[in-house]
Amino acid sequence: MVCGLVWSLALSQHAIAQTGGRAQGRIEGKIVRQDGGAGVGGVTVVVEELGRAELTDADGTYAFQRVPPGTYTVLATLGPQSVRERVTVTGGVAAQVRSAVDWPPSVFESVTVTATTRLPSRLVEAPAAVTVLPQAEIAPQALHGQLPRLLASTPGVEIAQSGLYDFNLNSRGFNTYYNRHVLTRIDGRDPSIPLLLGYVDWASLSMPLDDVGQLEFVRGPGAALYGSGAFNGVLNVKTLNPRDSLGGKVRYTFGELDTQRVEFRQAVSLGGGWYLKGMGGHHRSGDFTRSRVDTVEYAPLTLPRDLVAPVLGKDRLTFGSVRLDKYAGPSYLLTFEGGTAHEEGPVTLSPVARTQTTDVDQPWFRVNVAHPRWNLLGYYNGYRLDASRNLTAGSLLFNRSSHVALEGQANQQFASARGRVIAGFEIGREAADTAGPDGVQTVFDRARSAKYGSIFGQVEYRLAERLNAVASARWDQSTLHDGRISPRGALVYTLAPFQTVRVTYGKAFQASNLTGYYLRFPVAPPVDLSGLEAALAPVTGGAPLGFRDVPILALGNENLRVERIDSAEVGYQGVIGGRLLLSASVYHNRLHDFVSNLLPQVGTTLGRLNPSYGPYQPPSSLSPQAAAAVTGTLQSVLPSFLFDAMSNDENGAPVFALLSFSNFGSATTTGVELGATYLLPRGWRAQGSYTGFHSSVRDITENPLLANTPEHQFAIGMSYDRDGILGAARFRWVSAFDWLAGTYAGAVPDYGVLDLNGSYAVTPRVSIGADVANALDNDHYEAFGGDLLGRRALVHVTYGW
Repeated sequence: MVCGLVWSLALSQHAIAQTGGRAQGRIEGKIVRQDGGAGVGGVTVVVEELGRAELTDADGTYAFQRVPPGTYTVLATLGPQSVRERVTVTGGVAAQVRSAVDWPPSVFESVTVTATTRLPSRLVEAPAAVTVLPQAEIAPQALHGQLPRLLASTPGVEIAQSGLYDFNLNSRGFNTYYNRHVLTRIDGRDPSIPLLLGYVDWASLSMPLDDVGQLEFVRGPGAALYGSGAFNGVLNVKTLNPRDSLGGKVRYTFGELDTQRVEFRQAVSLGGGWYLKGMGGHHRSGDFTRSRVDTVEYAPLTLPRDLVAPVLGKDRLTFGSVRLDKYAGPSYLLTFEGGTAHEEGPVTLSPVARTQTTDVDQPWFRVNVAHPRWNLLGYYNGYRLDASRNLTAGSLLFNRSSHVALEGQANQQFASARGRVIAGFEIGREAADTAGPDGVQTVFDRARSAKYGSIFGQVEYRLAERLNAVASARWDQSTLHDGRISPRGALVYTLAPFQTVRVTYGKAFQASNLTGYYLRFPVAPPVDLSGLEAALAPVTGGAPLGFRDVPILALGNENLRVERIDSAEVGYQGVIGGRLLLSASVYHNRLHDFVSNLLPQVGTTLGRLNPSYGPYQPPSSLSPQAAAAVTGTLQSVLPSFLFDAMSNDENGAPVFALLSFSNFGSATTTGVELGATYLLPRGWRAQGSYTGFHSSVRDITENPLLANTPEHQFAIGMSYDRDGILGAARFRWVSAFDWLAGTYAGAVPDYGVLDLNGSYAVTPRVSIGADVANALDNDHYEAFGGDLLGRRALVHVTYGW
């Protein structure tokens, strides 16, 4: 249905353009440098008579659609530089404009970003704190396949690596296992697991990273444009179009942890405006994971042990995708893309257990029709998990889940291009069934689903020559939460060409997911009380009590409210002398109604967390005397913590409601984020960043909450790119901090990590290279309970054509 809707819309719009627009023409242009013809990106191009504006792309190209016949003045500006051209447009013909400029070389000035406003904007004018990594910086790190590592040395980013592919990516505090405070989008698609909407399985995204055209990380609340999940930031990943990356390559990688990896990519033109891209690969390696049945790697007095050891000793990842693009006319791009990923072996850590993936498939599909003035996207994510092992409790997990979504947006300029407005919508449905082959649910009590919908809008207007204002708002509603409005406003003032300061204020929220509401998960082996039931038979008259194998459970809470955040920020972004890019942000956040990790249902000053599970009630068929005898016997036999947690499920059967979720408390956070990149002569580049963080938790007498965030982080790096040689060295240091997430509570000592990577073009088609993570082999853990991480050195050979 989604495919048909998108295709019909594309054809109808194309037909309208061909009929109603016959008398109109088009302006196509390109801005290049006189000294070599390279395109200049990020240039503002205005048709003065029409009051319409566009930004050039990375190749320096731009286009204006549906231009009436006539003669026009085209003004192109980049900071203080400008050039004017006269162009004559005739009906049905594209007028070509080529401007060769002798402007000073620009790198940072030309970088554009889309995630901050959902429309292209220059990086230095963005109304939010954002880091942009272009394809040239990403490609040298392509072989490790760990996408979050690309951001490890950038300002404001918190990465807690718990295993080879188990990452928790966050910004601005309150990180945790299965963190969902940063929304990830890949070409518009949300790749998160439907069961844990917002949590990304990074192993499934172990694609060739040199297929990423640009990576954008926006820090701070983004719910005004993206809704729930954009609580602390948005990670926007844009892959390369087939038309702009024709050719192919194959890469073989090997190295430590017995790593063997093969991946390929091919993009071709099919003619008639059709382009095809295919890529895939297979990865096999060991992991840092160790058995915790008999002993643990560190903190033996506090780190929980597992009941069973990992059943697989290797990680195996297989992935592939196919993309088909059709350029329908000069302005329309229709995309069909689908793929899948298969996993065996990776271990992930949740607040209550370690789980090893033994058989997971994640198919996905998207269809997108794009136009400069509107975009329509539909996608499907599937998730099939068979018999994955809960190492802590020894149980098996099953899951069949899906996420279907449709999103559209349109934009329009007004007031002679001084302003632009965006309006859009998003609807979707997620569903999960965790039944095993025997029909018994392993995570939920029954199959569950949720629907959601939203509308959003944004107005951007240049109040004065140097002052730009941006106001955004979004309304979200779901079967999991009531309607929420998320506003955001920003003022951006230009101090000098390519130097701006900004002030922003916004609100965001994070709803719990299906797991938070409906979890029913064993956290320990069941308790067999059948002997007690037999002993009570003379009192109960033999009435069944269901005491055989009473489960010990972590349970969802259907009474959860959404988490809320209010954020104020002041920031600076600027380019100095064409070689130095500086960024600085200072923020203050107020957070409310935290959704806790799993906490004891009873026994804390928070009281009974989950009102759906009250004190245990014997069967109603028993007499009051018999019921009192059963309760009294249980109280005398069971440990107090276990008796207090004993309850009944919705069918009346006895359970131990040991853990659940709750809302509680409030906190304030304050932080500073500094970043600098300096272009040195002869291909050298130096980078540095510092992130400072402080938090204060209030309104609770017993603190079950920690920010799980270091107070200080800094990173320095140096890279080189010249004459076919690429190389980089990055050092990251993180101060010690305390970690609390469910049953995992302990200190994370400070650690420093040195990463090295480089490559050399042996011939125009053959290159060799290496990537060394944690080159000094500093054994450390980045979240309490996570694996002890050591060095991993990889070598690759790549052949391209």
